[in-house]
Amino acid sequence: LSNNSLSGSIPIELMNCTELEILAMDANDLNGTLPLTFTSLKNLSILNLSYNNLTGILPAGISTLSEMKELTLSHNLFYGPLPHGLTNLSMLV
Repeated sequence: LSNNSLSGSIPIELMNCTELEILAMDANDLNGTLPLTFTSLKNLSILNLSYNNLTGILPAGISTLSEMKELTLSHNLFYGPLPHGLTNLSMLV
């Protein structure tokens, strides 16, 4: 779904895709915050949401996604501290 001129917020229904391993929605025009229910994506190993207009504080629950290997959130409008548990994602490269 990268580079497709998608706009609006991240669909909450996407959080029902609990077997999802890769989510790449970079280089779009997404806005709003990351859904708190992102933690339901337990199998997610690659998340790329860079080059959008996402805002807000990163949800603390993102640090519970233990399968995460790549997390790319650059070029957005996030603010605030990084979630404390982010350092527990031992598979991040």
